[in-house]
Amino acid sequence: MNISFFRALVLLISLLIINSGCESKPVSVDLGENGYQVASFSVFADSSRTINDHISHGNSSRLYLGALDSTRNSSILLRFNIDILGTHPDICSLPSDSIHYKSAFVHLKSISHFSDISDHDQQDQESSNQNENFPDGPDLNQVRAFWVDVSQYELDWDETSIFTYLPNDIVTLGNTNVDLSQLENESNATELQVVYVNSGINVYLKSIEDEVVNNSVLMDSLCGSTSNNEYAIILHYNSPNDLIEFYSSNYSTLSGQPYFKVKYEKYLTNSTAVNKYEIEDVVPIAFSSNGFVSVLDTTYENWGSIIAMEMDPDDPAWYELPPPETLISPIGYTETTFELLSFQIRPIFHDSDSTGKIIFYLSDVILANIDLDPSDDNFNILDSTGTEDNLQFDEYELFFDCGEDGICDEDEEGYQPDGTEGNLIWDDGELFSDTGVDSLFNWEEPDYDPITNPDPNGDDFNDDPSQDDWRDCGADDLCPDDDGYTEPDEGELNELWDIGEGLESNGHFDETELFWDYGLDGVEDINEPGYHETMNPDPSVDNWNSDTNPTGTQGNGIFDWIDQNDNAIHDVEDMFEVFMDAGLDTLWSFSEEGYNPYGKEGDGVHNLNEPFEDCGVDQFCDENPDEDDFVPDPVGDNFNSSDSTGTEANGALDWTDGNGNGIWDSGEGEEWFDWGVDQIQNESEPFYGGRQLQVSQSTHYFELNYPDEVEAQFEDLSIDTENGEEAAIWVSSVSPILGTDFLNVTISMNTTLPLHGFQLRLKHVPFMFSHTEFADVNTSLWQLDSEKIIDDISLYNLDLYPEADLESQNLVSYGLNLKTYLDFYGLQDFIAENPEAIISKAVVHFWIDTTHSDVHNNMVITLNRLTDFISLPADTLPMEPIKSLNLSNISNSSEILFDLKPHVQNLSYGVYSDYGLILEGNHNAYNFSLLTLYNHSDSDSLKPKLEILYSK
Repeated sequence: MNISFFRALVLLISLLIINSGCESKPVSVDLGENGYQVASFSVFADSSRTINDHISHGNSSRLYLGALDSTRNSSILLRFNIDILGTHPDICSLPSDSIHYKSAFVHLKSISHFSDISDHDQQDQESSNQNENFPDGPDLNQVRAFWVDVSQYELDWDETSIFTYLPNDIVTLGNTNVDLSQLENESNATELQVVYVNSGINVYLKSIEDEVVNNSVLMDSLCGSTSNNEYAIILHYNSPNDLIEFYSSNYSTLSGQPYFKVKYEKYLTNSTAVNKYEIEDVVPIAFSSNGFVSVLDTTYENWGSIIAMEMDPDDPAWYELPPPETLISPIGYTETTFELLSFQIRPIFHDSDSTGKIIFYLSDVILANIDLDPSDDNFNILDSTGTEDNLQFDEYELFFDCGEDGICDEDEEGYQPDGTEGNLIWDDGELFSDTGVDSLFNWEEPDYDPITNPDPNGDDFNDDPSQDDWRDCGADDLCPDDDGYTEPDEGELNELWDIGEGLESNGHFDETELFWDYGLDGVEDINEPGYHETMNPDPSVDNWNSDTNPTGTQGNGIFDWIDQNDNAIHDVEDMFEVFMDAGLDTLWSFSEEGYNPYGKEGDGVHNLNEPFEDCGVDQFCDENPDEDDFVPDPVGDNFNSSDSTGTEANGALDWTDGNGNGIWDSGEGEEWFDWGVDQIQNESEPFYGGRQLQVSQSTHYFELNYPDEVEAQFEDLSIDTENGEEAAIWVSSVSPILGTDFLNVTISMNTTLPLHGFQLRLKHVPFMFSHTEFADVNTSLWQLDSEKIIDDISLYNLDLYPEADLESQNLVSYGLNLKTYLDFYGLQDFIAENPEAIISKAVVHFWIDTTHSDVHNNMVITLNRLTDFISLPADTLPMEPIKSLNLSNISNSSEILFDLKPHVQNLSYGVYSDYGLILEGNHNAYNFSLLTLYNHSDSDSLKPKLEILYSK
């Protein structure tokens, strides 16, 4: 397929998708050899309509309190799921003499915080005149809450219930009509205290008339309930202008849902740990008595800890890192067991401890090794093979190969490796001859003739031989990079075609350009649905005839277009016949003689072999001072193939030991470093200064059956070298100290590397005893075992639209339970006639009636497929979501597009059947946004429409 044909096909398909369609029958257009076809379906007028399916708004993620509009008010009804609450181990489960309720409230989180009252404390809010405390913002004093015994109404409800409304804010609760604005007059209602916090409101289970906080009465009533429908809390807001939004128990984030907070007292059993000994002293065995610190006070968290190093902590060298080699002395021995230290302890016997057994163990163990030559490459008297600090240069030792001057190129004066003059490469900005890769201008090429052979080598760049391509350059058709350009002119860079600019690909029909005189529908008679050579030669009735159809657009010899955007200019937004936007010569640039987009001569880009002036980006050669010269070797001492006498980068050490001290000094040539053949100085070698020895991470317990025994020997621990262990440490013995009631607890160890410092802590399993007391407990409950504690629903009048209005409109509103049902005429026949068709594109178009729509901030809508037949009107809708869209600002676009390619493909493959579509609102955003769509009673061009591009 050539490019021009493909462009024409795309344009034709887009025109067909935009313009085809008729309510009475689907349109299908065959696009010929490519196998693509387009089908268009409009909604079926007899069944497409608005549905009120009576699925309750109680599943919303939001609750509404206050004025919905000038005539409707919303209250909130909530209750506790007593069966779920009863599964809590304390609340409503403990007997009354084992629990005392001190405070209980339900918290509702508002979507907009009450920032105007955030500075007021709870005590202020509990005063009788809350209006004085909160004069700004919503009239919060009018928010009232009531504890209601709804069993008297025989009210059985859940979040799927629909409530009947009567005029004047009266709702039917069970068998009783209740005036929600007069709940204080109901004998079975108790007004509750409402406290406002920045995040919302707390509704206390406490009468507003109580002076003392006392939640026991209502909590006892709640816990004594036998069903969920005995008690409820009703919130009512008498303000005529304000509406407060809260998150409901169906909100997706748990932290935003209503919760029940209870503060109560109950008997709690607490366990207390007590030590079985005190540490009197620590006695060092393998290290200096000055070289350690210990913690013996039981009030400290790290009681029983010791840190030691074979150094005097009073010596300033203690704090030097790394410590001087002369101060490093190993502790104990290597490759043999030795005693490290002993703890002197005084056992404590507890009367309640029937065993008295003491179980010791060590924790927080760190064993440190100090090493000032980790690579073992230092030269010394004992190891003369060492190469570090041997005062001679050894092969492979590190040196700076900077030449005899001892200065590397980058430190030499005048070094400039980024200079562009004289670097033998073309730099962006340098002047060059745009000759092409043959290095010859046209007149230098053999057989050049300005008339008969202007480009002998055929290397000129030319992407528009006729010079008629549209460029957004203004009336003079000159852009900033063109020869002769002086200044911007009218129309330049306005992204619109202006008179004087090129005509090819300008998006406008120009005289002499070719067009297909098929009429505004873009379809030739033979391809129009229902075509028959004799019986129906003009199915779309658009053929021009001076007598019978003078307004016909097909075959009238005129390029027809309709100015859809009313700007009096033919542009791509208009409806028009298919044409070839190739300019007055009717040739695309690639078909014009001389087209050569791959030519290099005159393409404005420097190509390989094109001559250039290597003067640098300033375009001046040999200027004085010349600051852009390429200077990689200022003093000329680099070793290279043309100058083997250079000493910089020659790979050899050029050094003269002028004073004979065996080390490099300034002025003696190239600097080298006596760090050994590993080229690493001791201080940079891994583990220099010290590292932690690997010790078993397992906890080992050592048991003394005190007081029956006061002496014990414990088995030595071995070093598991196969698993990387380097040392072992353990409690090796317990023995009495004669003449005292103290015991010696000795710590022994073994190590494969010298030990220079350590940390450890002697711990034991303490004695635990329990005691019971009455104590405070604070509990906040959202759910128990993933089951909700609170059910809630907004109470407001839903019946705003009579059945006749629902039949004649397409409305979508979650809060009003309004959904739009769509049945596309002929779609089922299309699926049956095209099994396993390949769906390339499937789009549903909706056009919004912005005059009768009211969307707050944003509105989420979901298109669902019905999974079974329904009868209208319908109470329930068996459906499955296909796709959701977020409408953030409908004023900017009156059209909604849903991509239904996967859905239509599933229909074609027989994965499921077509029962129609349902468009509904989502409960996560503002529930009372209203979307009104143009429907079957409106203009054909505004009806919901499904268009499918497919192939067989």
